[in-house]
Amino acid sequence: MPQGELFFNDVSDNKGFKVSLDNKVTQIVADSKRSNGQAFGPDGRLYVVQSGDQKVIAYDRDGKVSVIADGFVGNDIVVASNGNIYVTNPPADSETH
Repeated sequence: MPQGELFFNDVSDNKGFKVSLDNKVTQIVADSKRSNGQAFGPDGRLYVVQSGDQKVIAYDRDGKVSVIADGFVGNDIVVASNGNIYVTNPPADSETH
């Protein structure tokens, strides 16, 4: 985040977290659906690859979820300054931990 907050996923434990500016770690997602890569877009939304649900979702500032794409197991994600979204799609026999 531009403000300096850090967001991360614990893929093995199936949870999402935020580290605030005071270094406090807060769980923000209890069931992340094996979320892996995530990135903020120029629109301020947090884009997340949900490997378990085979989706790319986006959280708005209020926490509302939108499905951006579905039907594949992704891993890493980049959201370009123009809003284009790029997601890796590893081979089916690879580990996505």
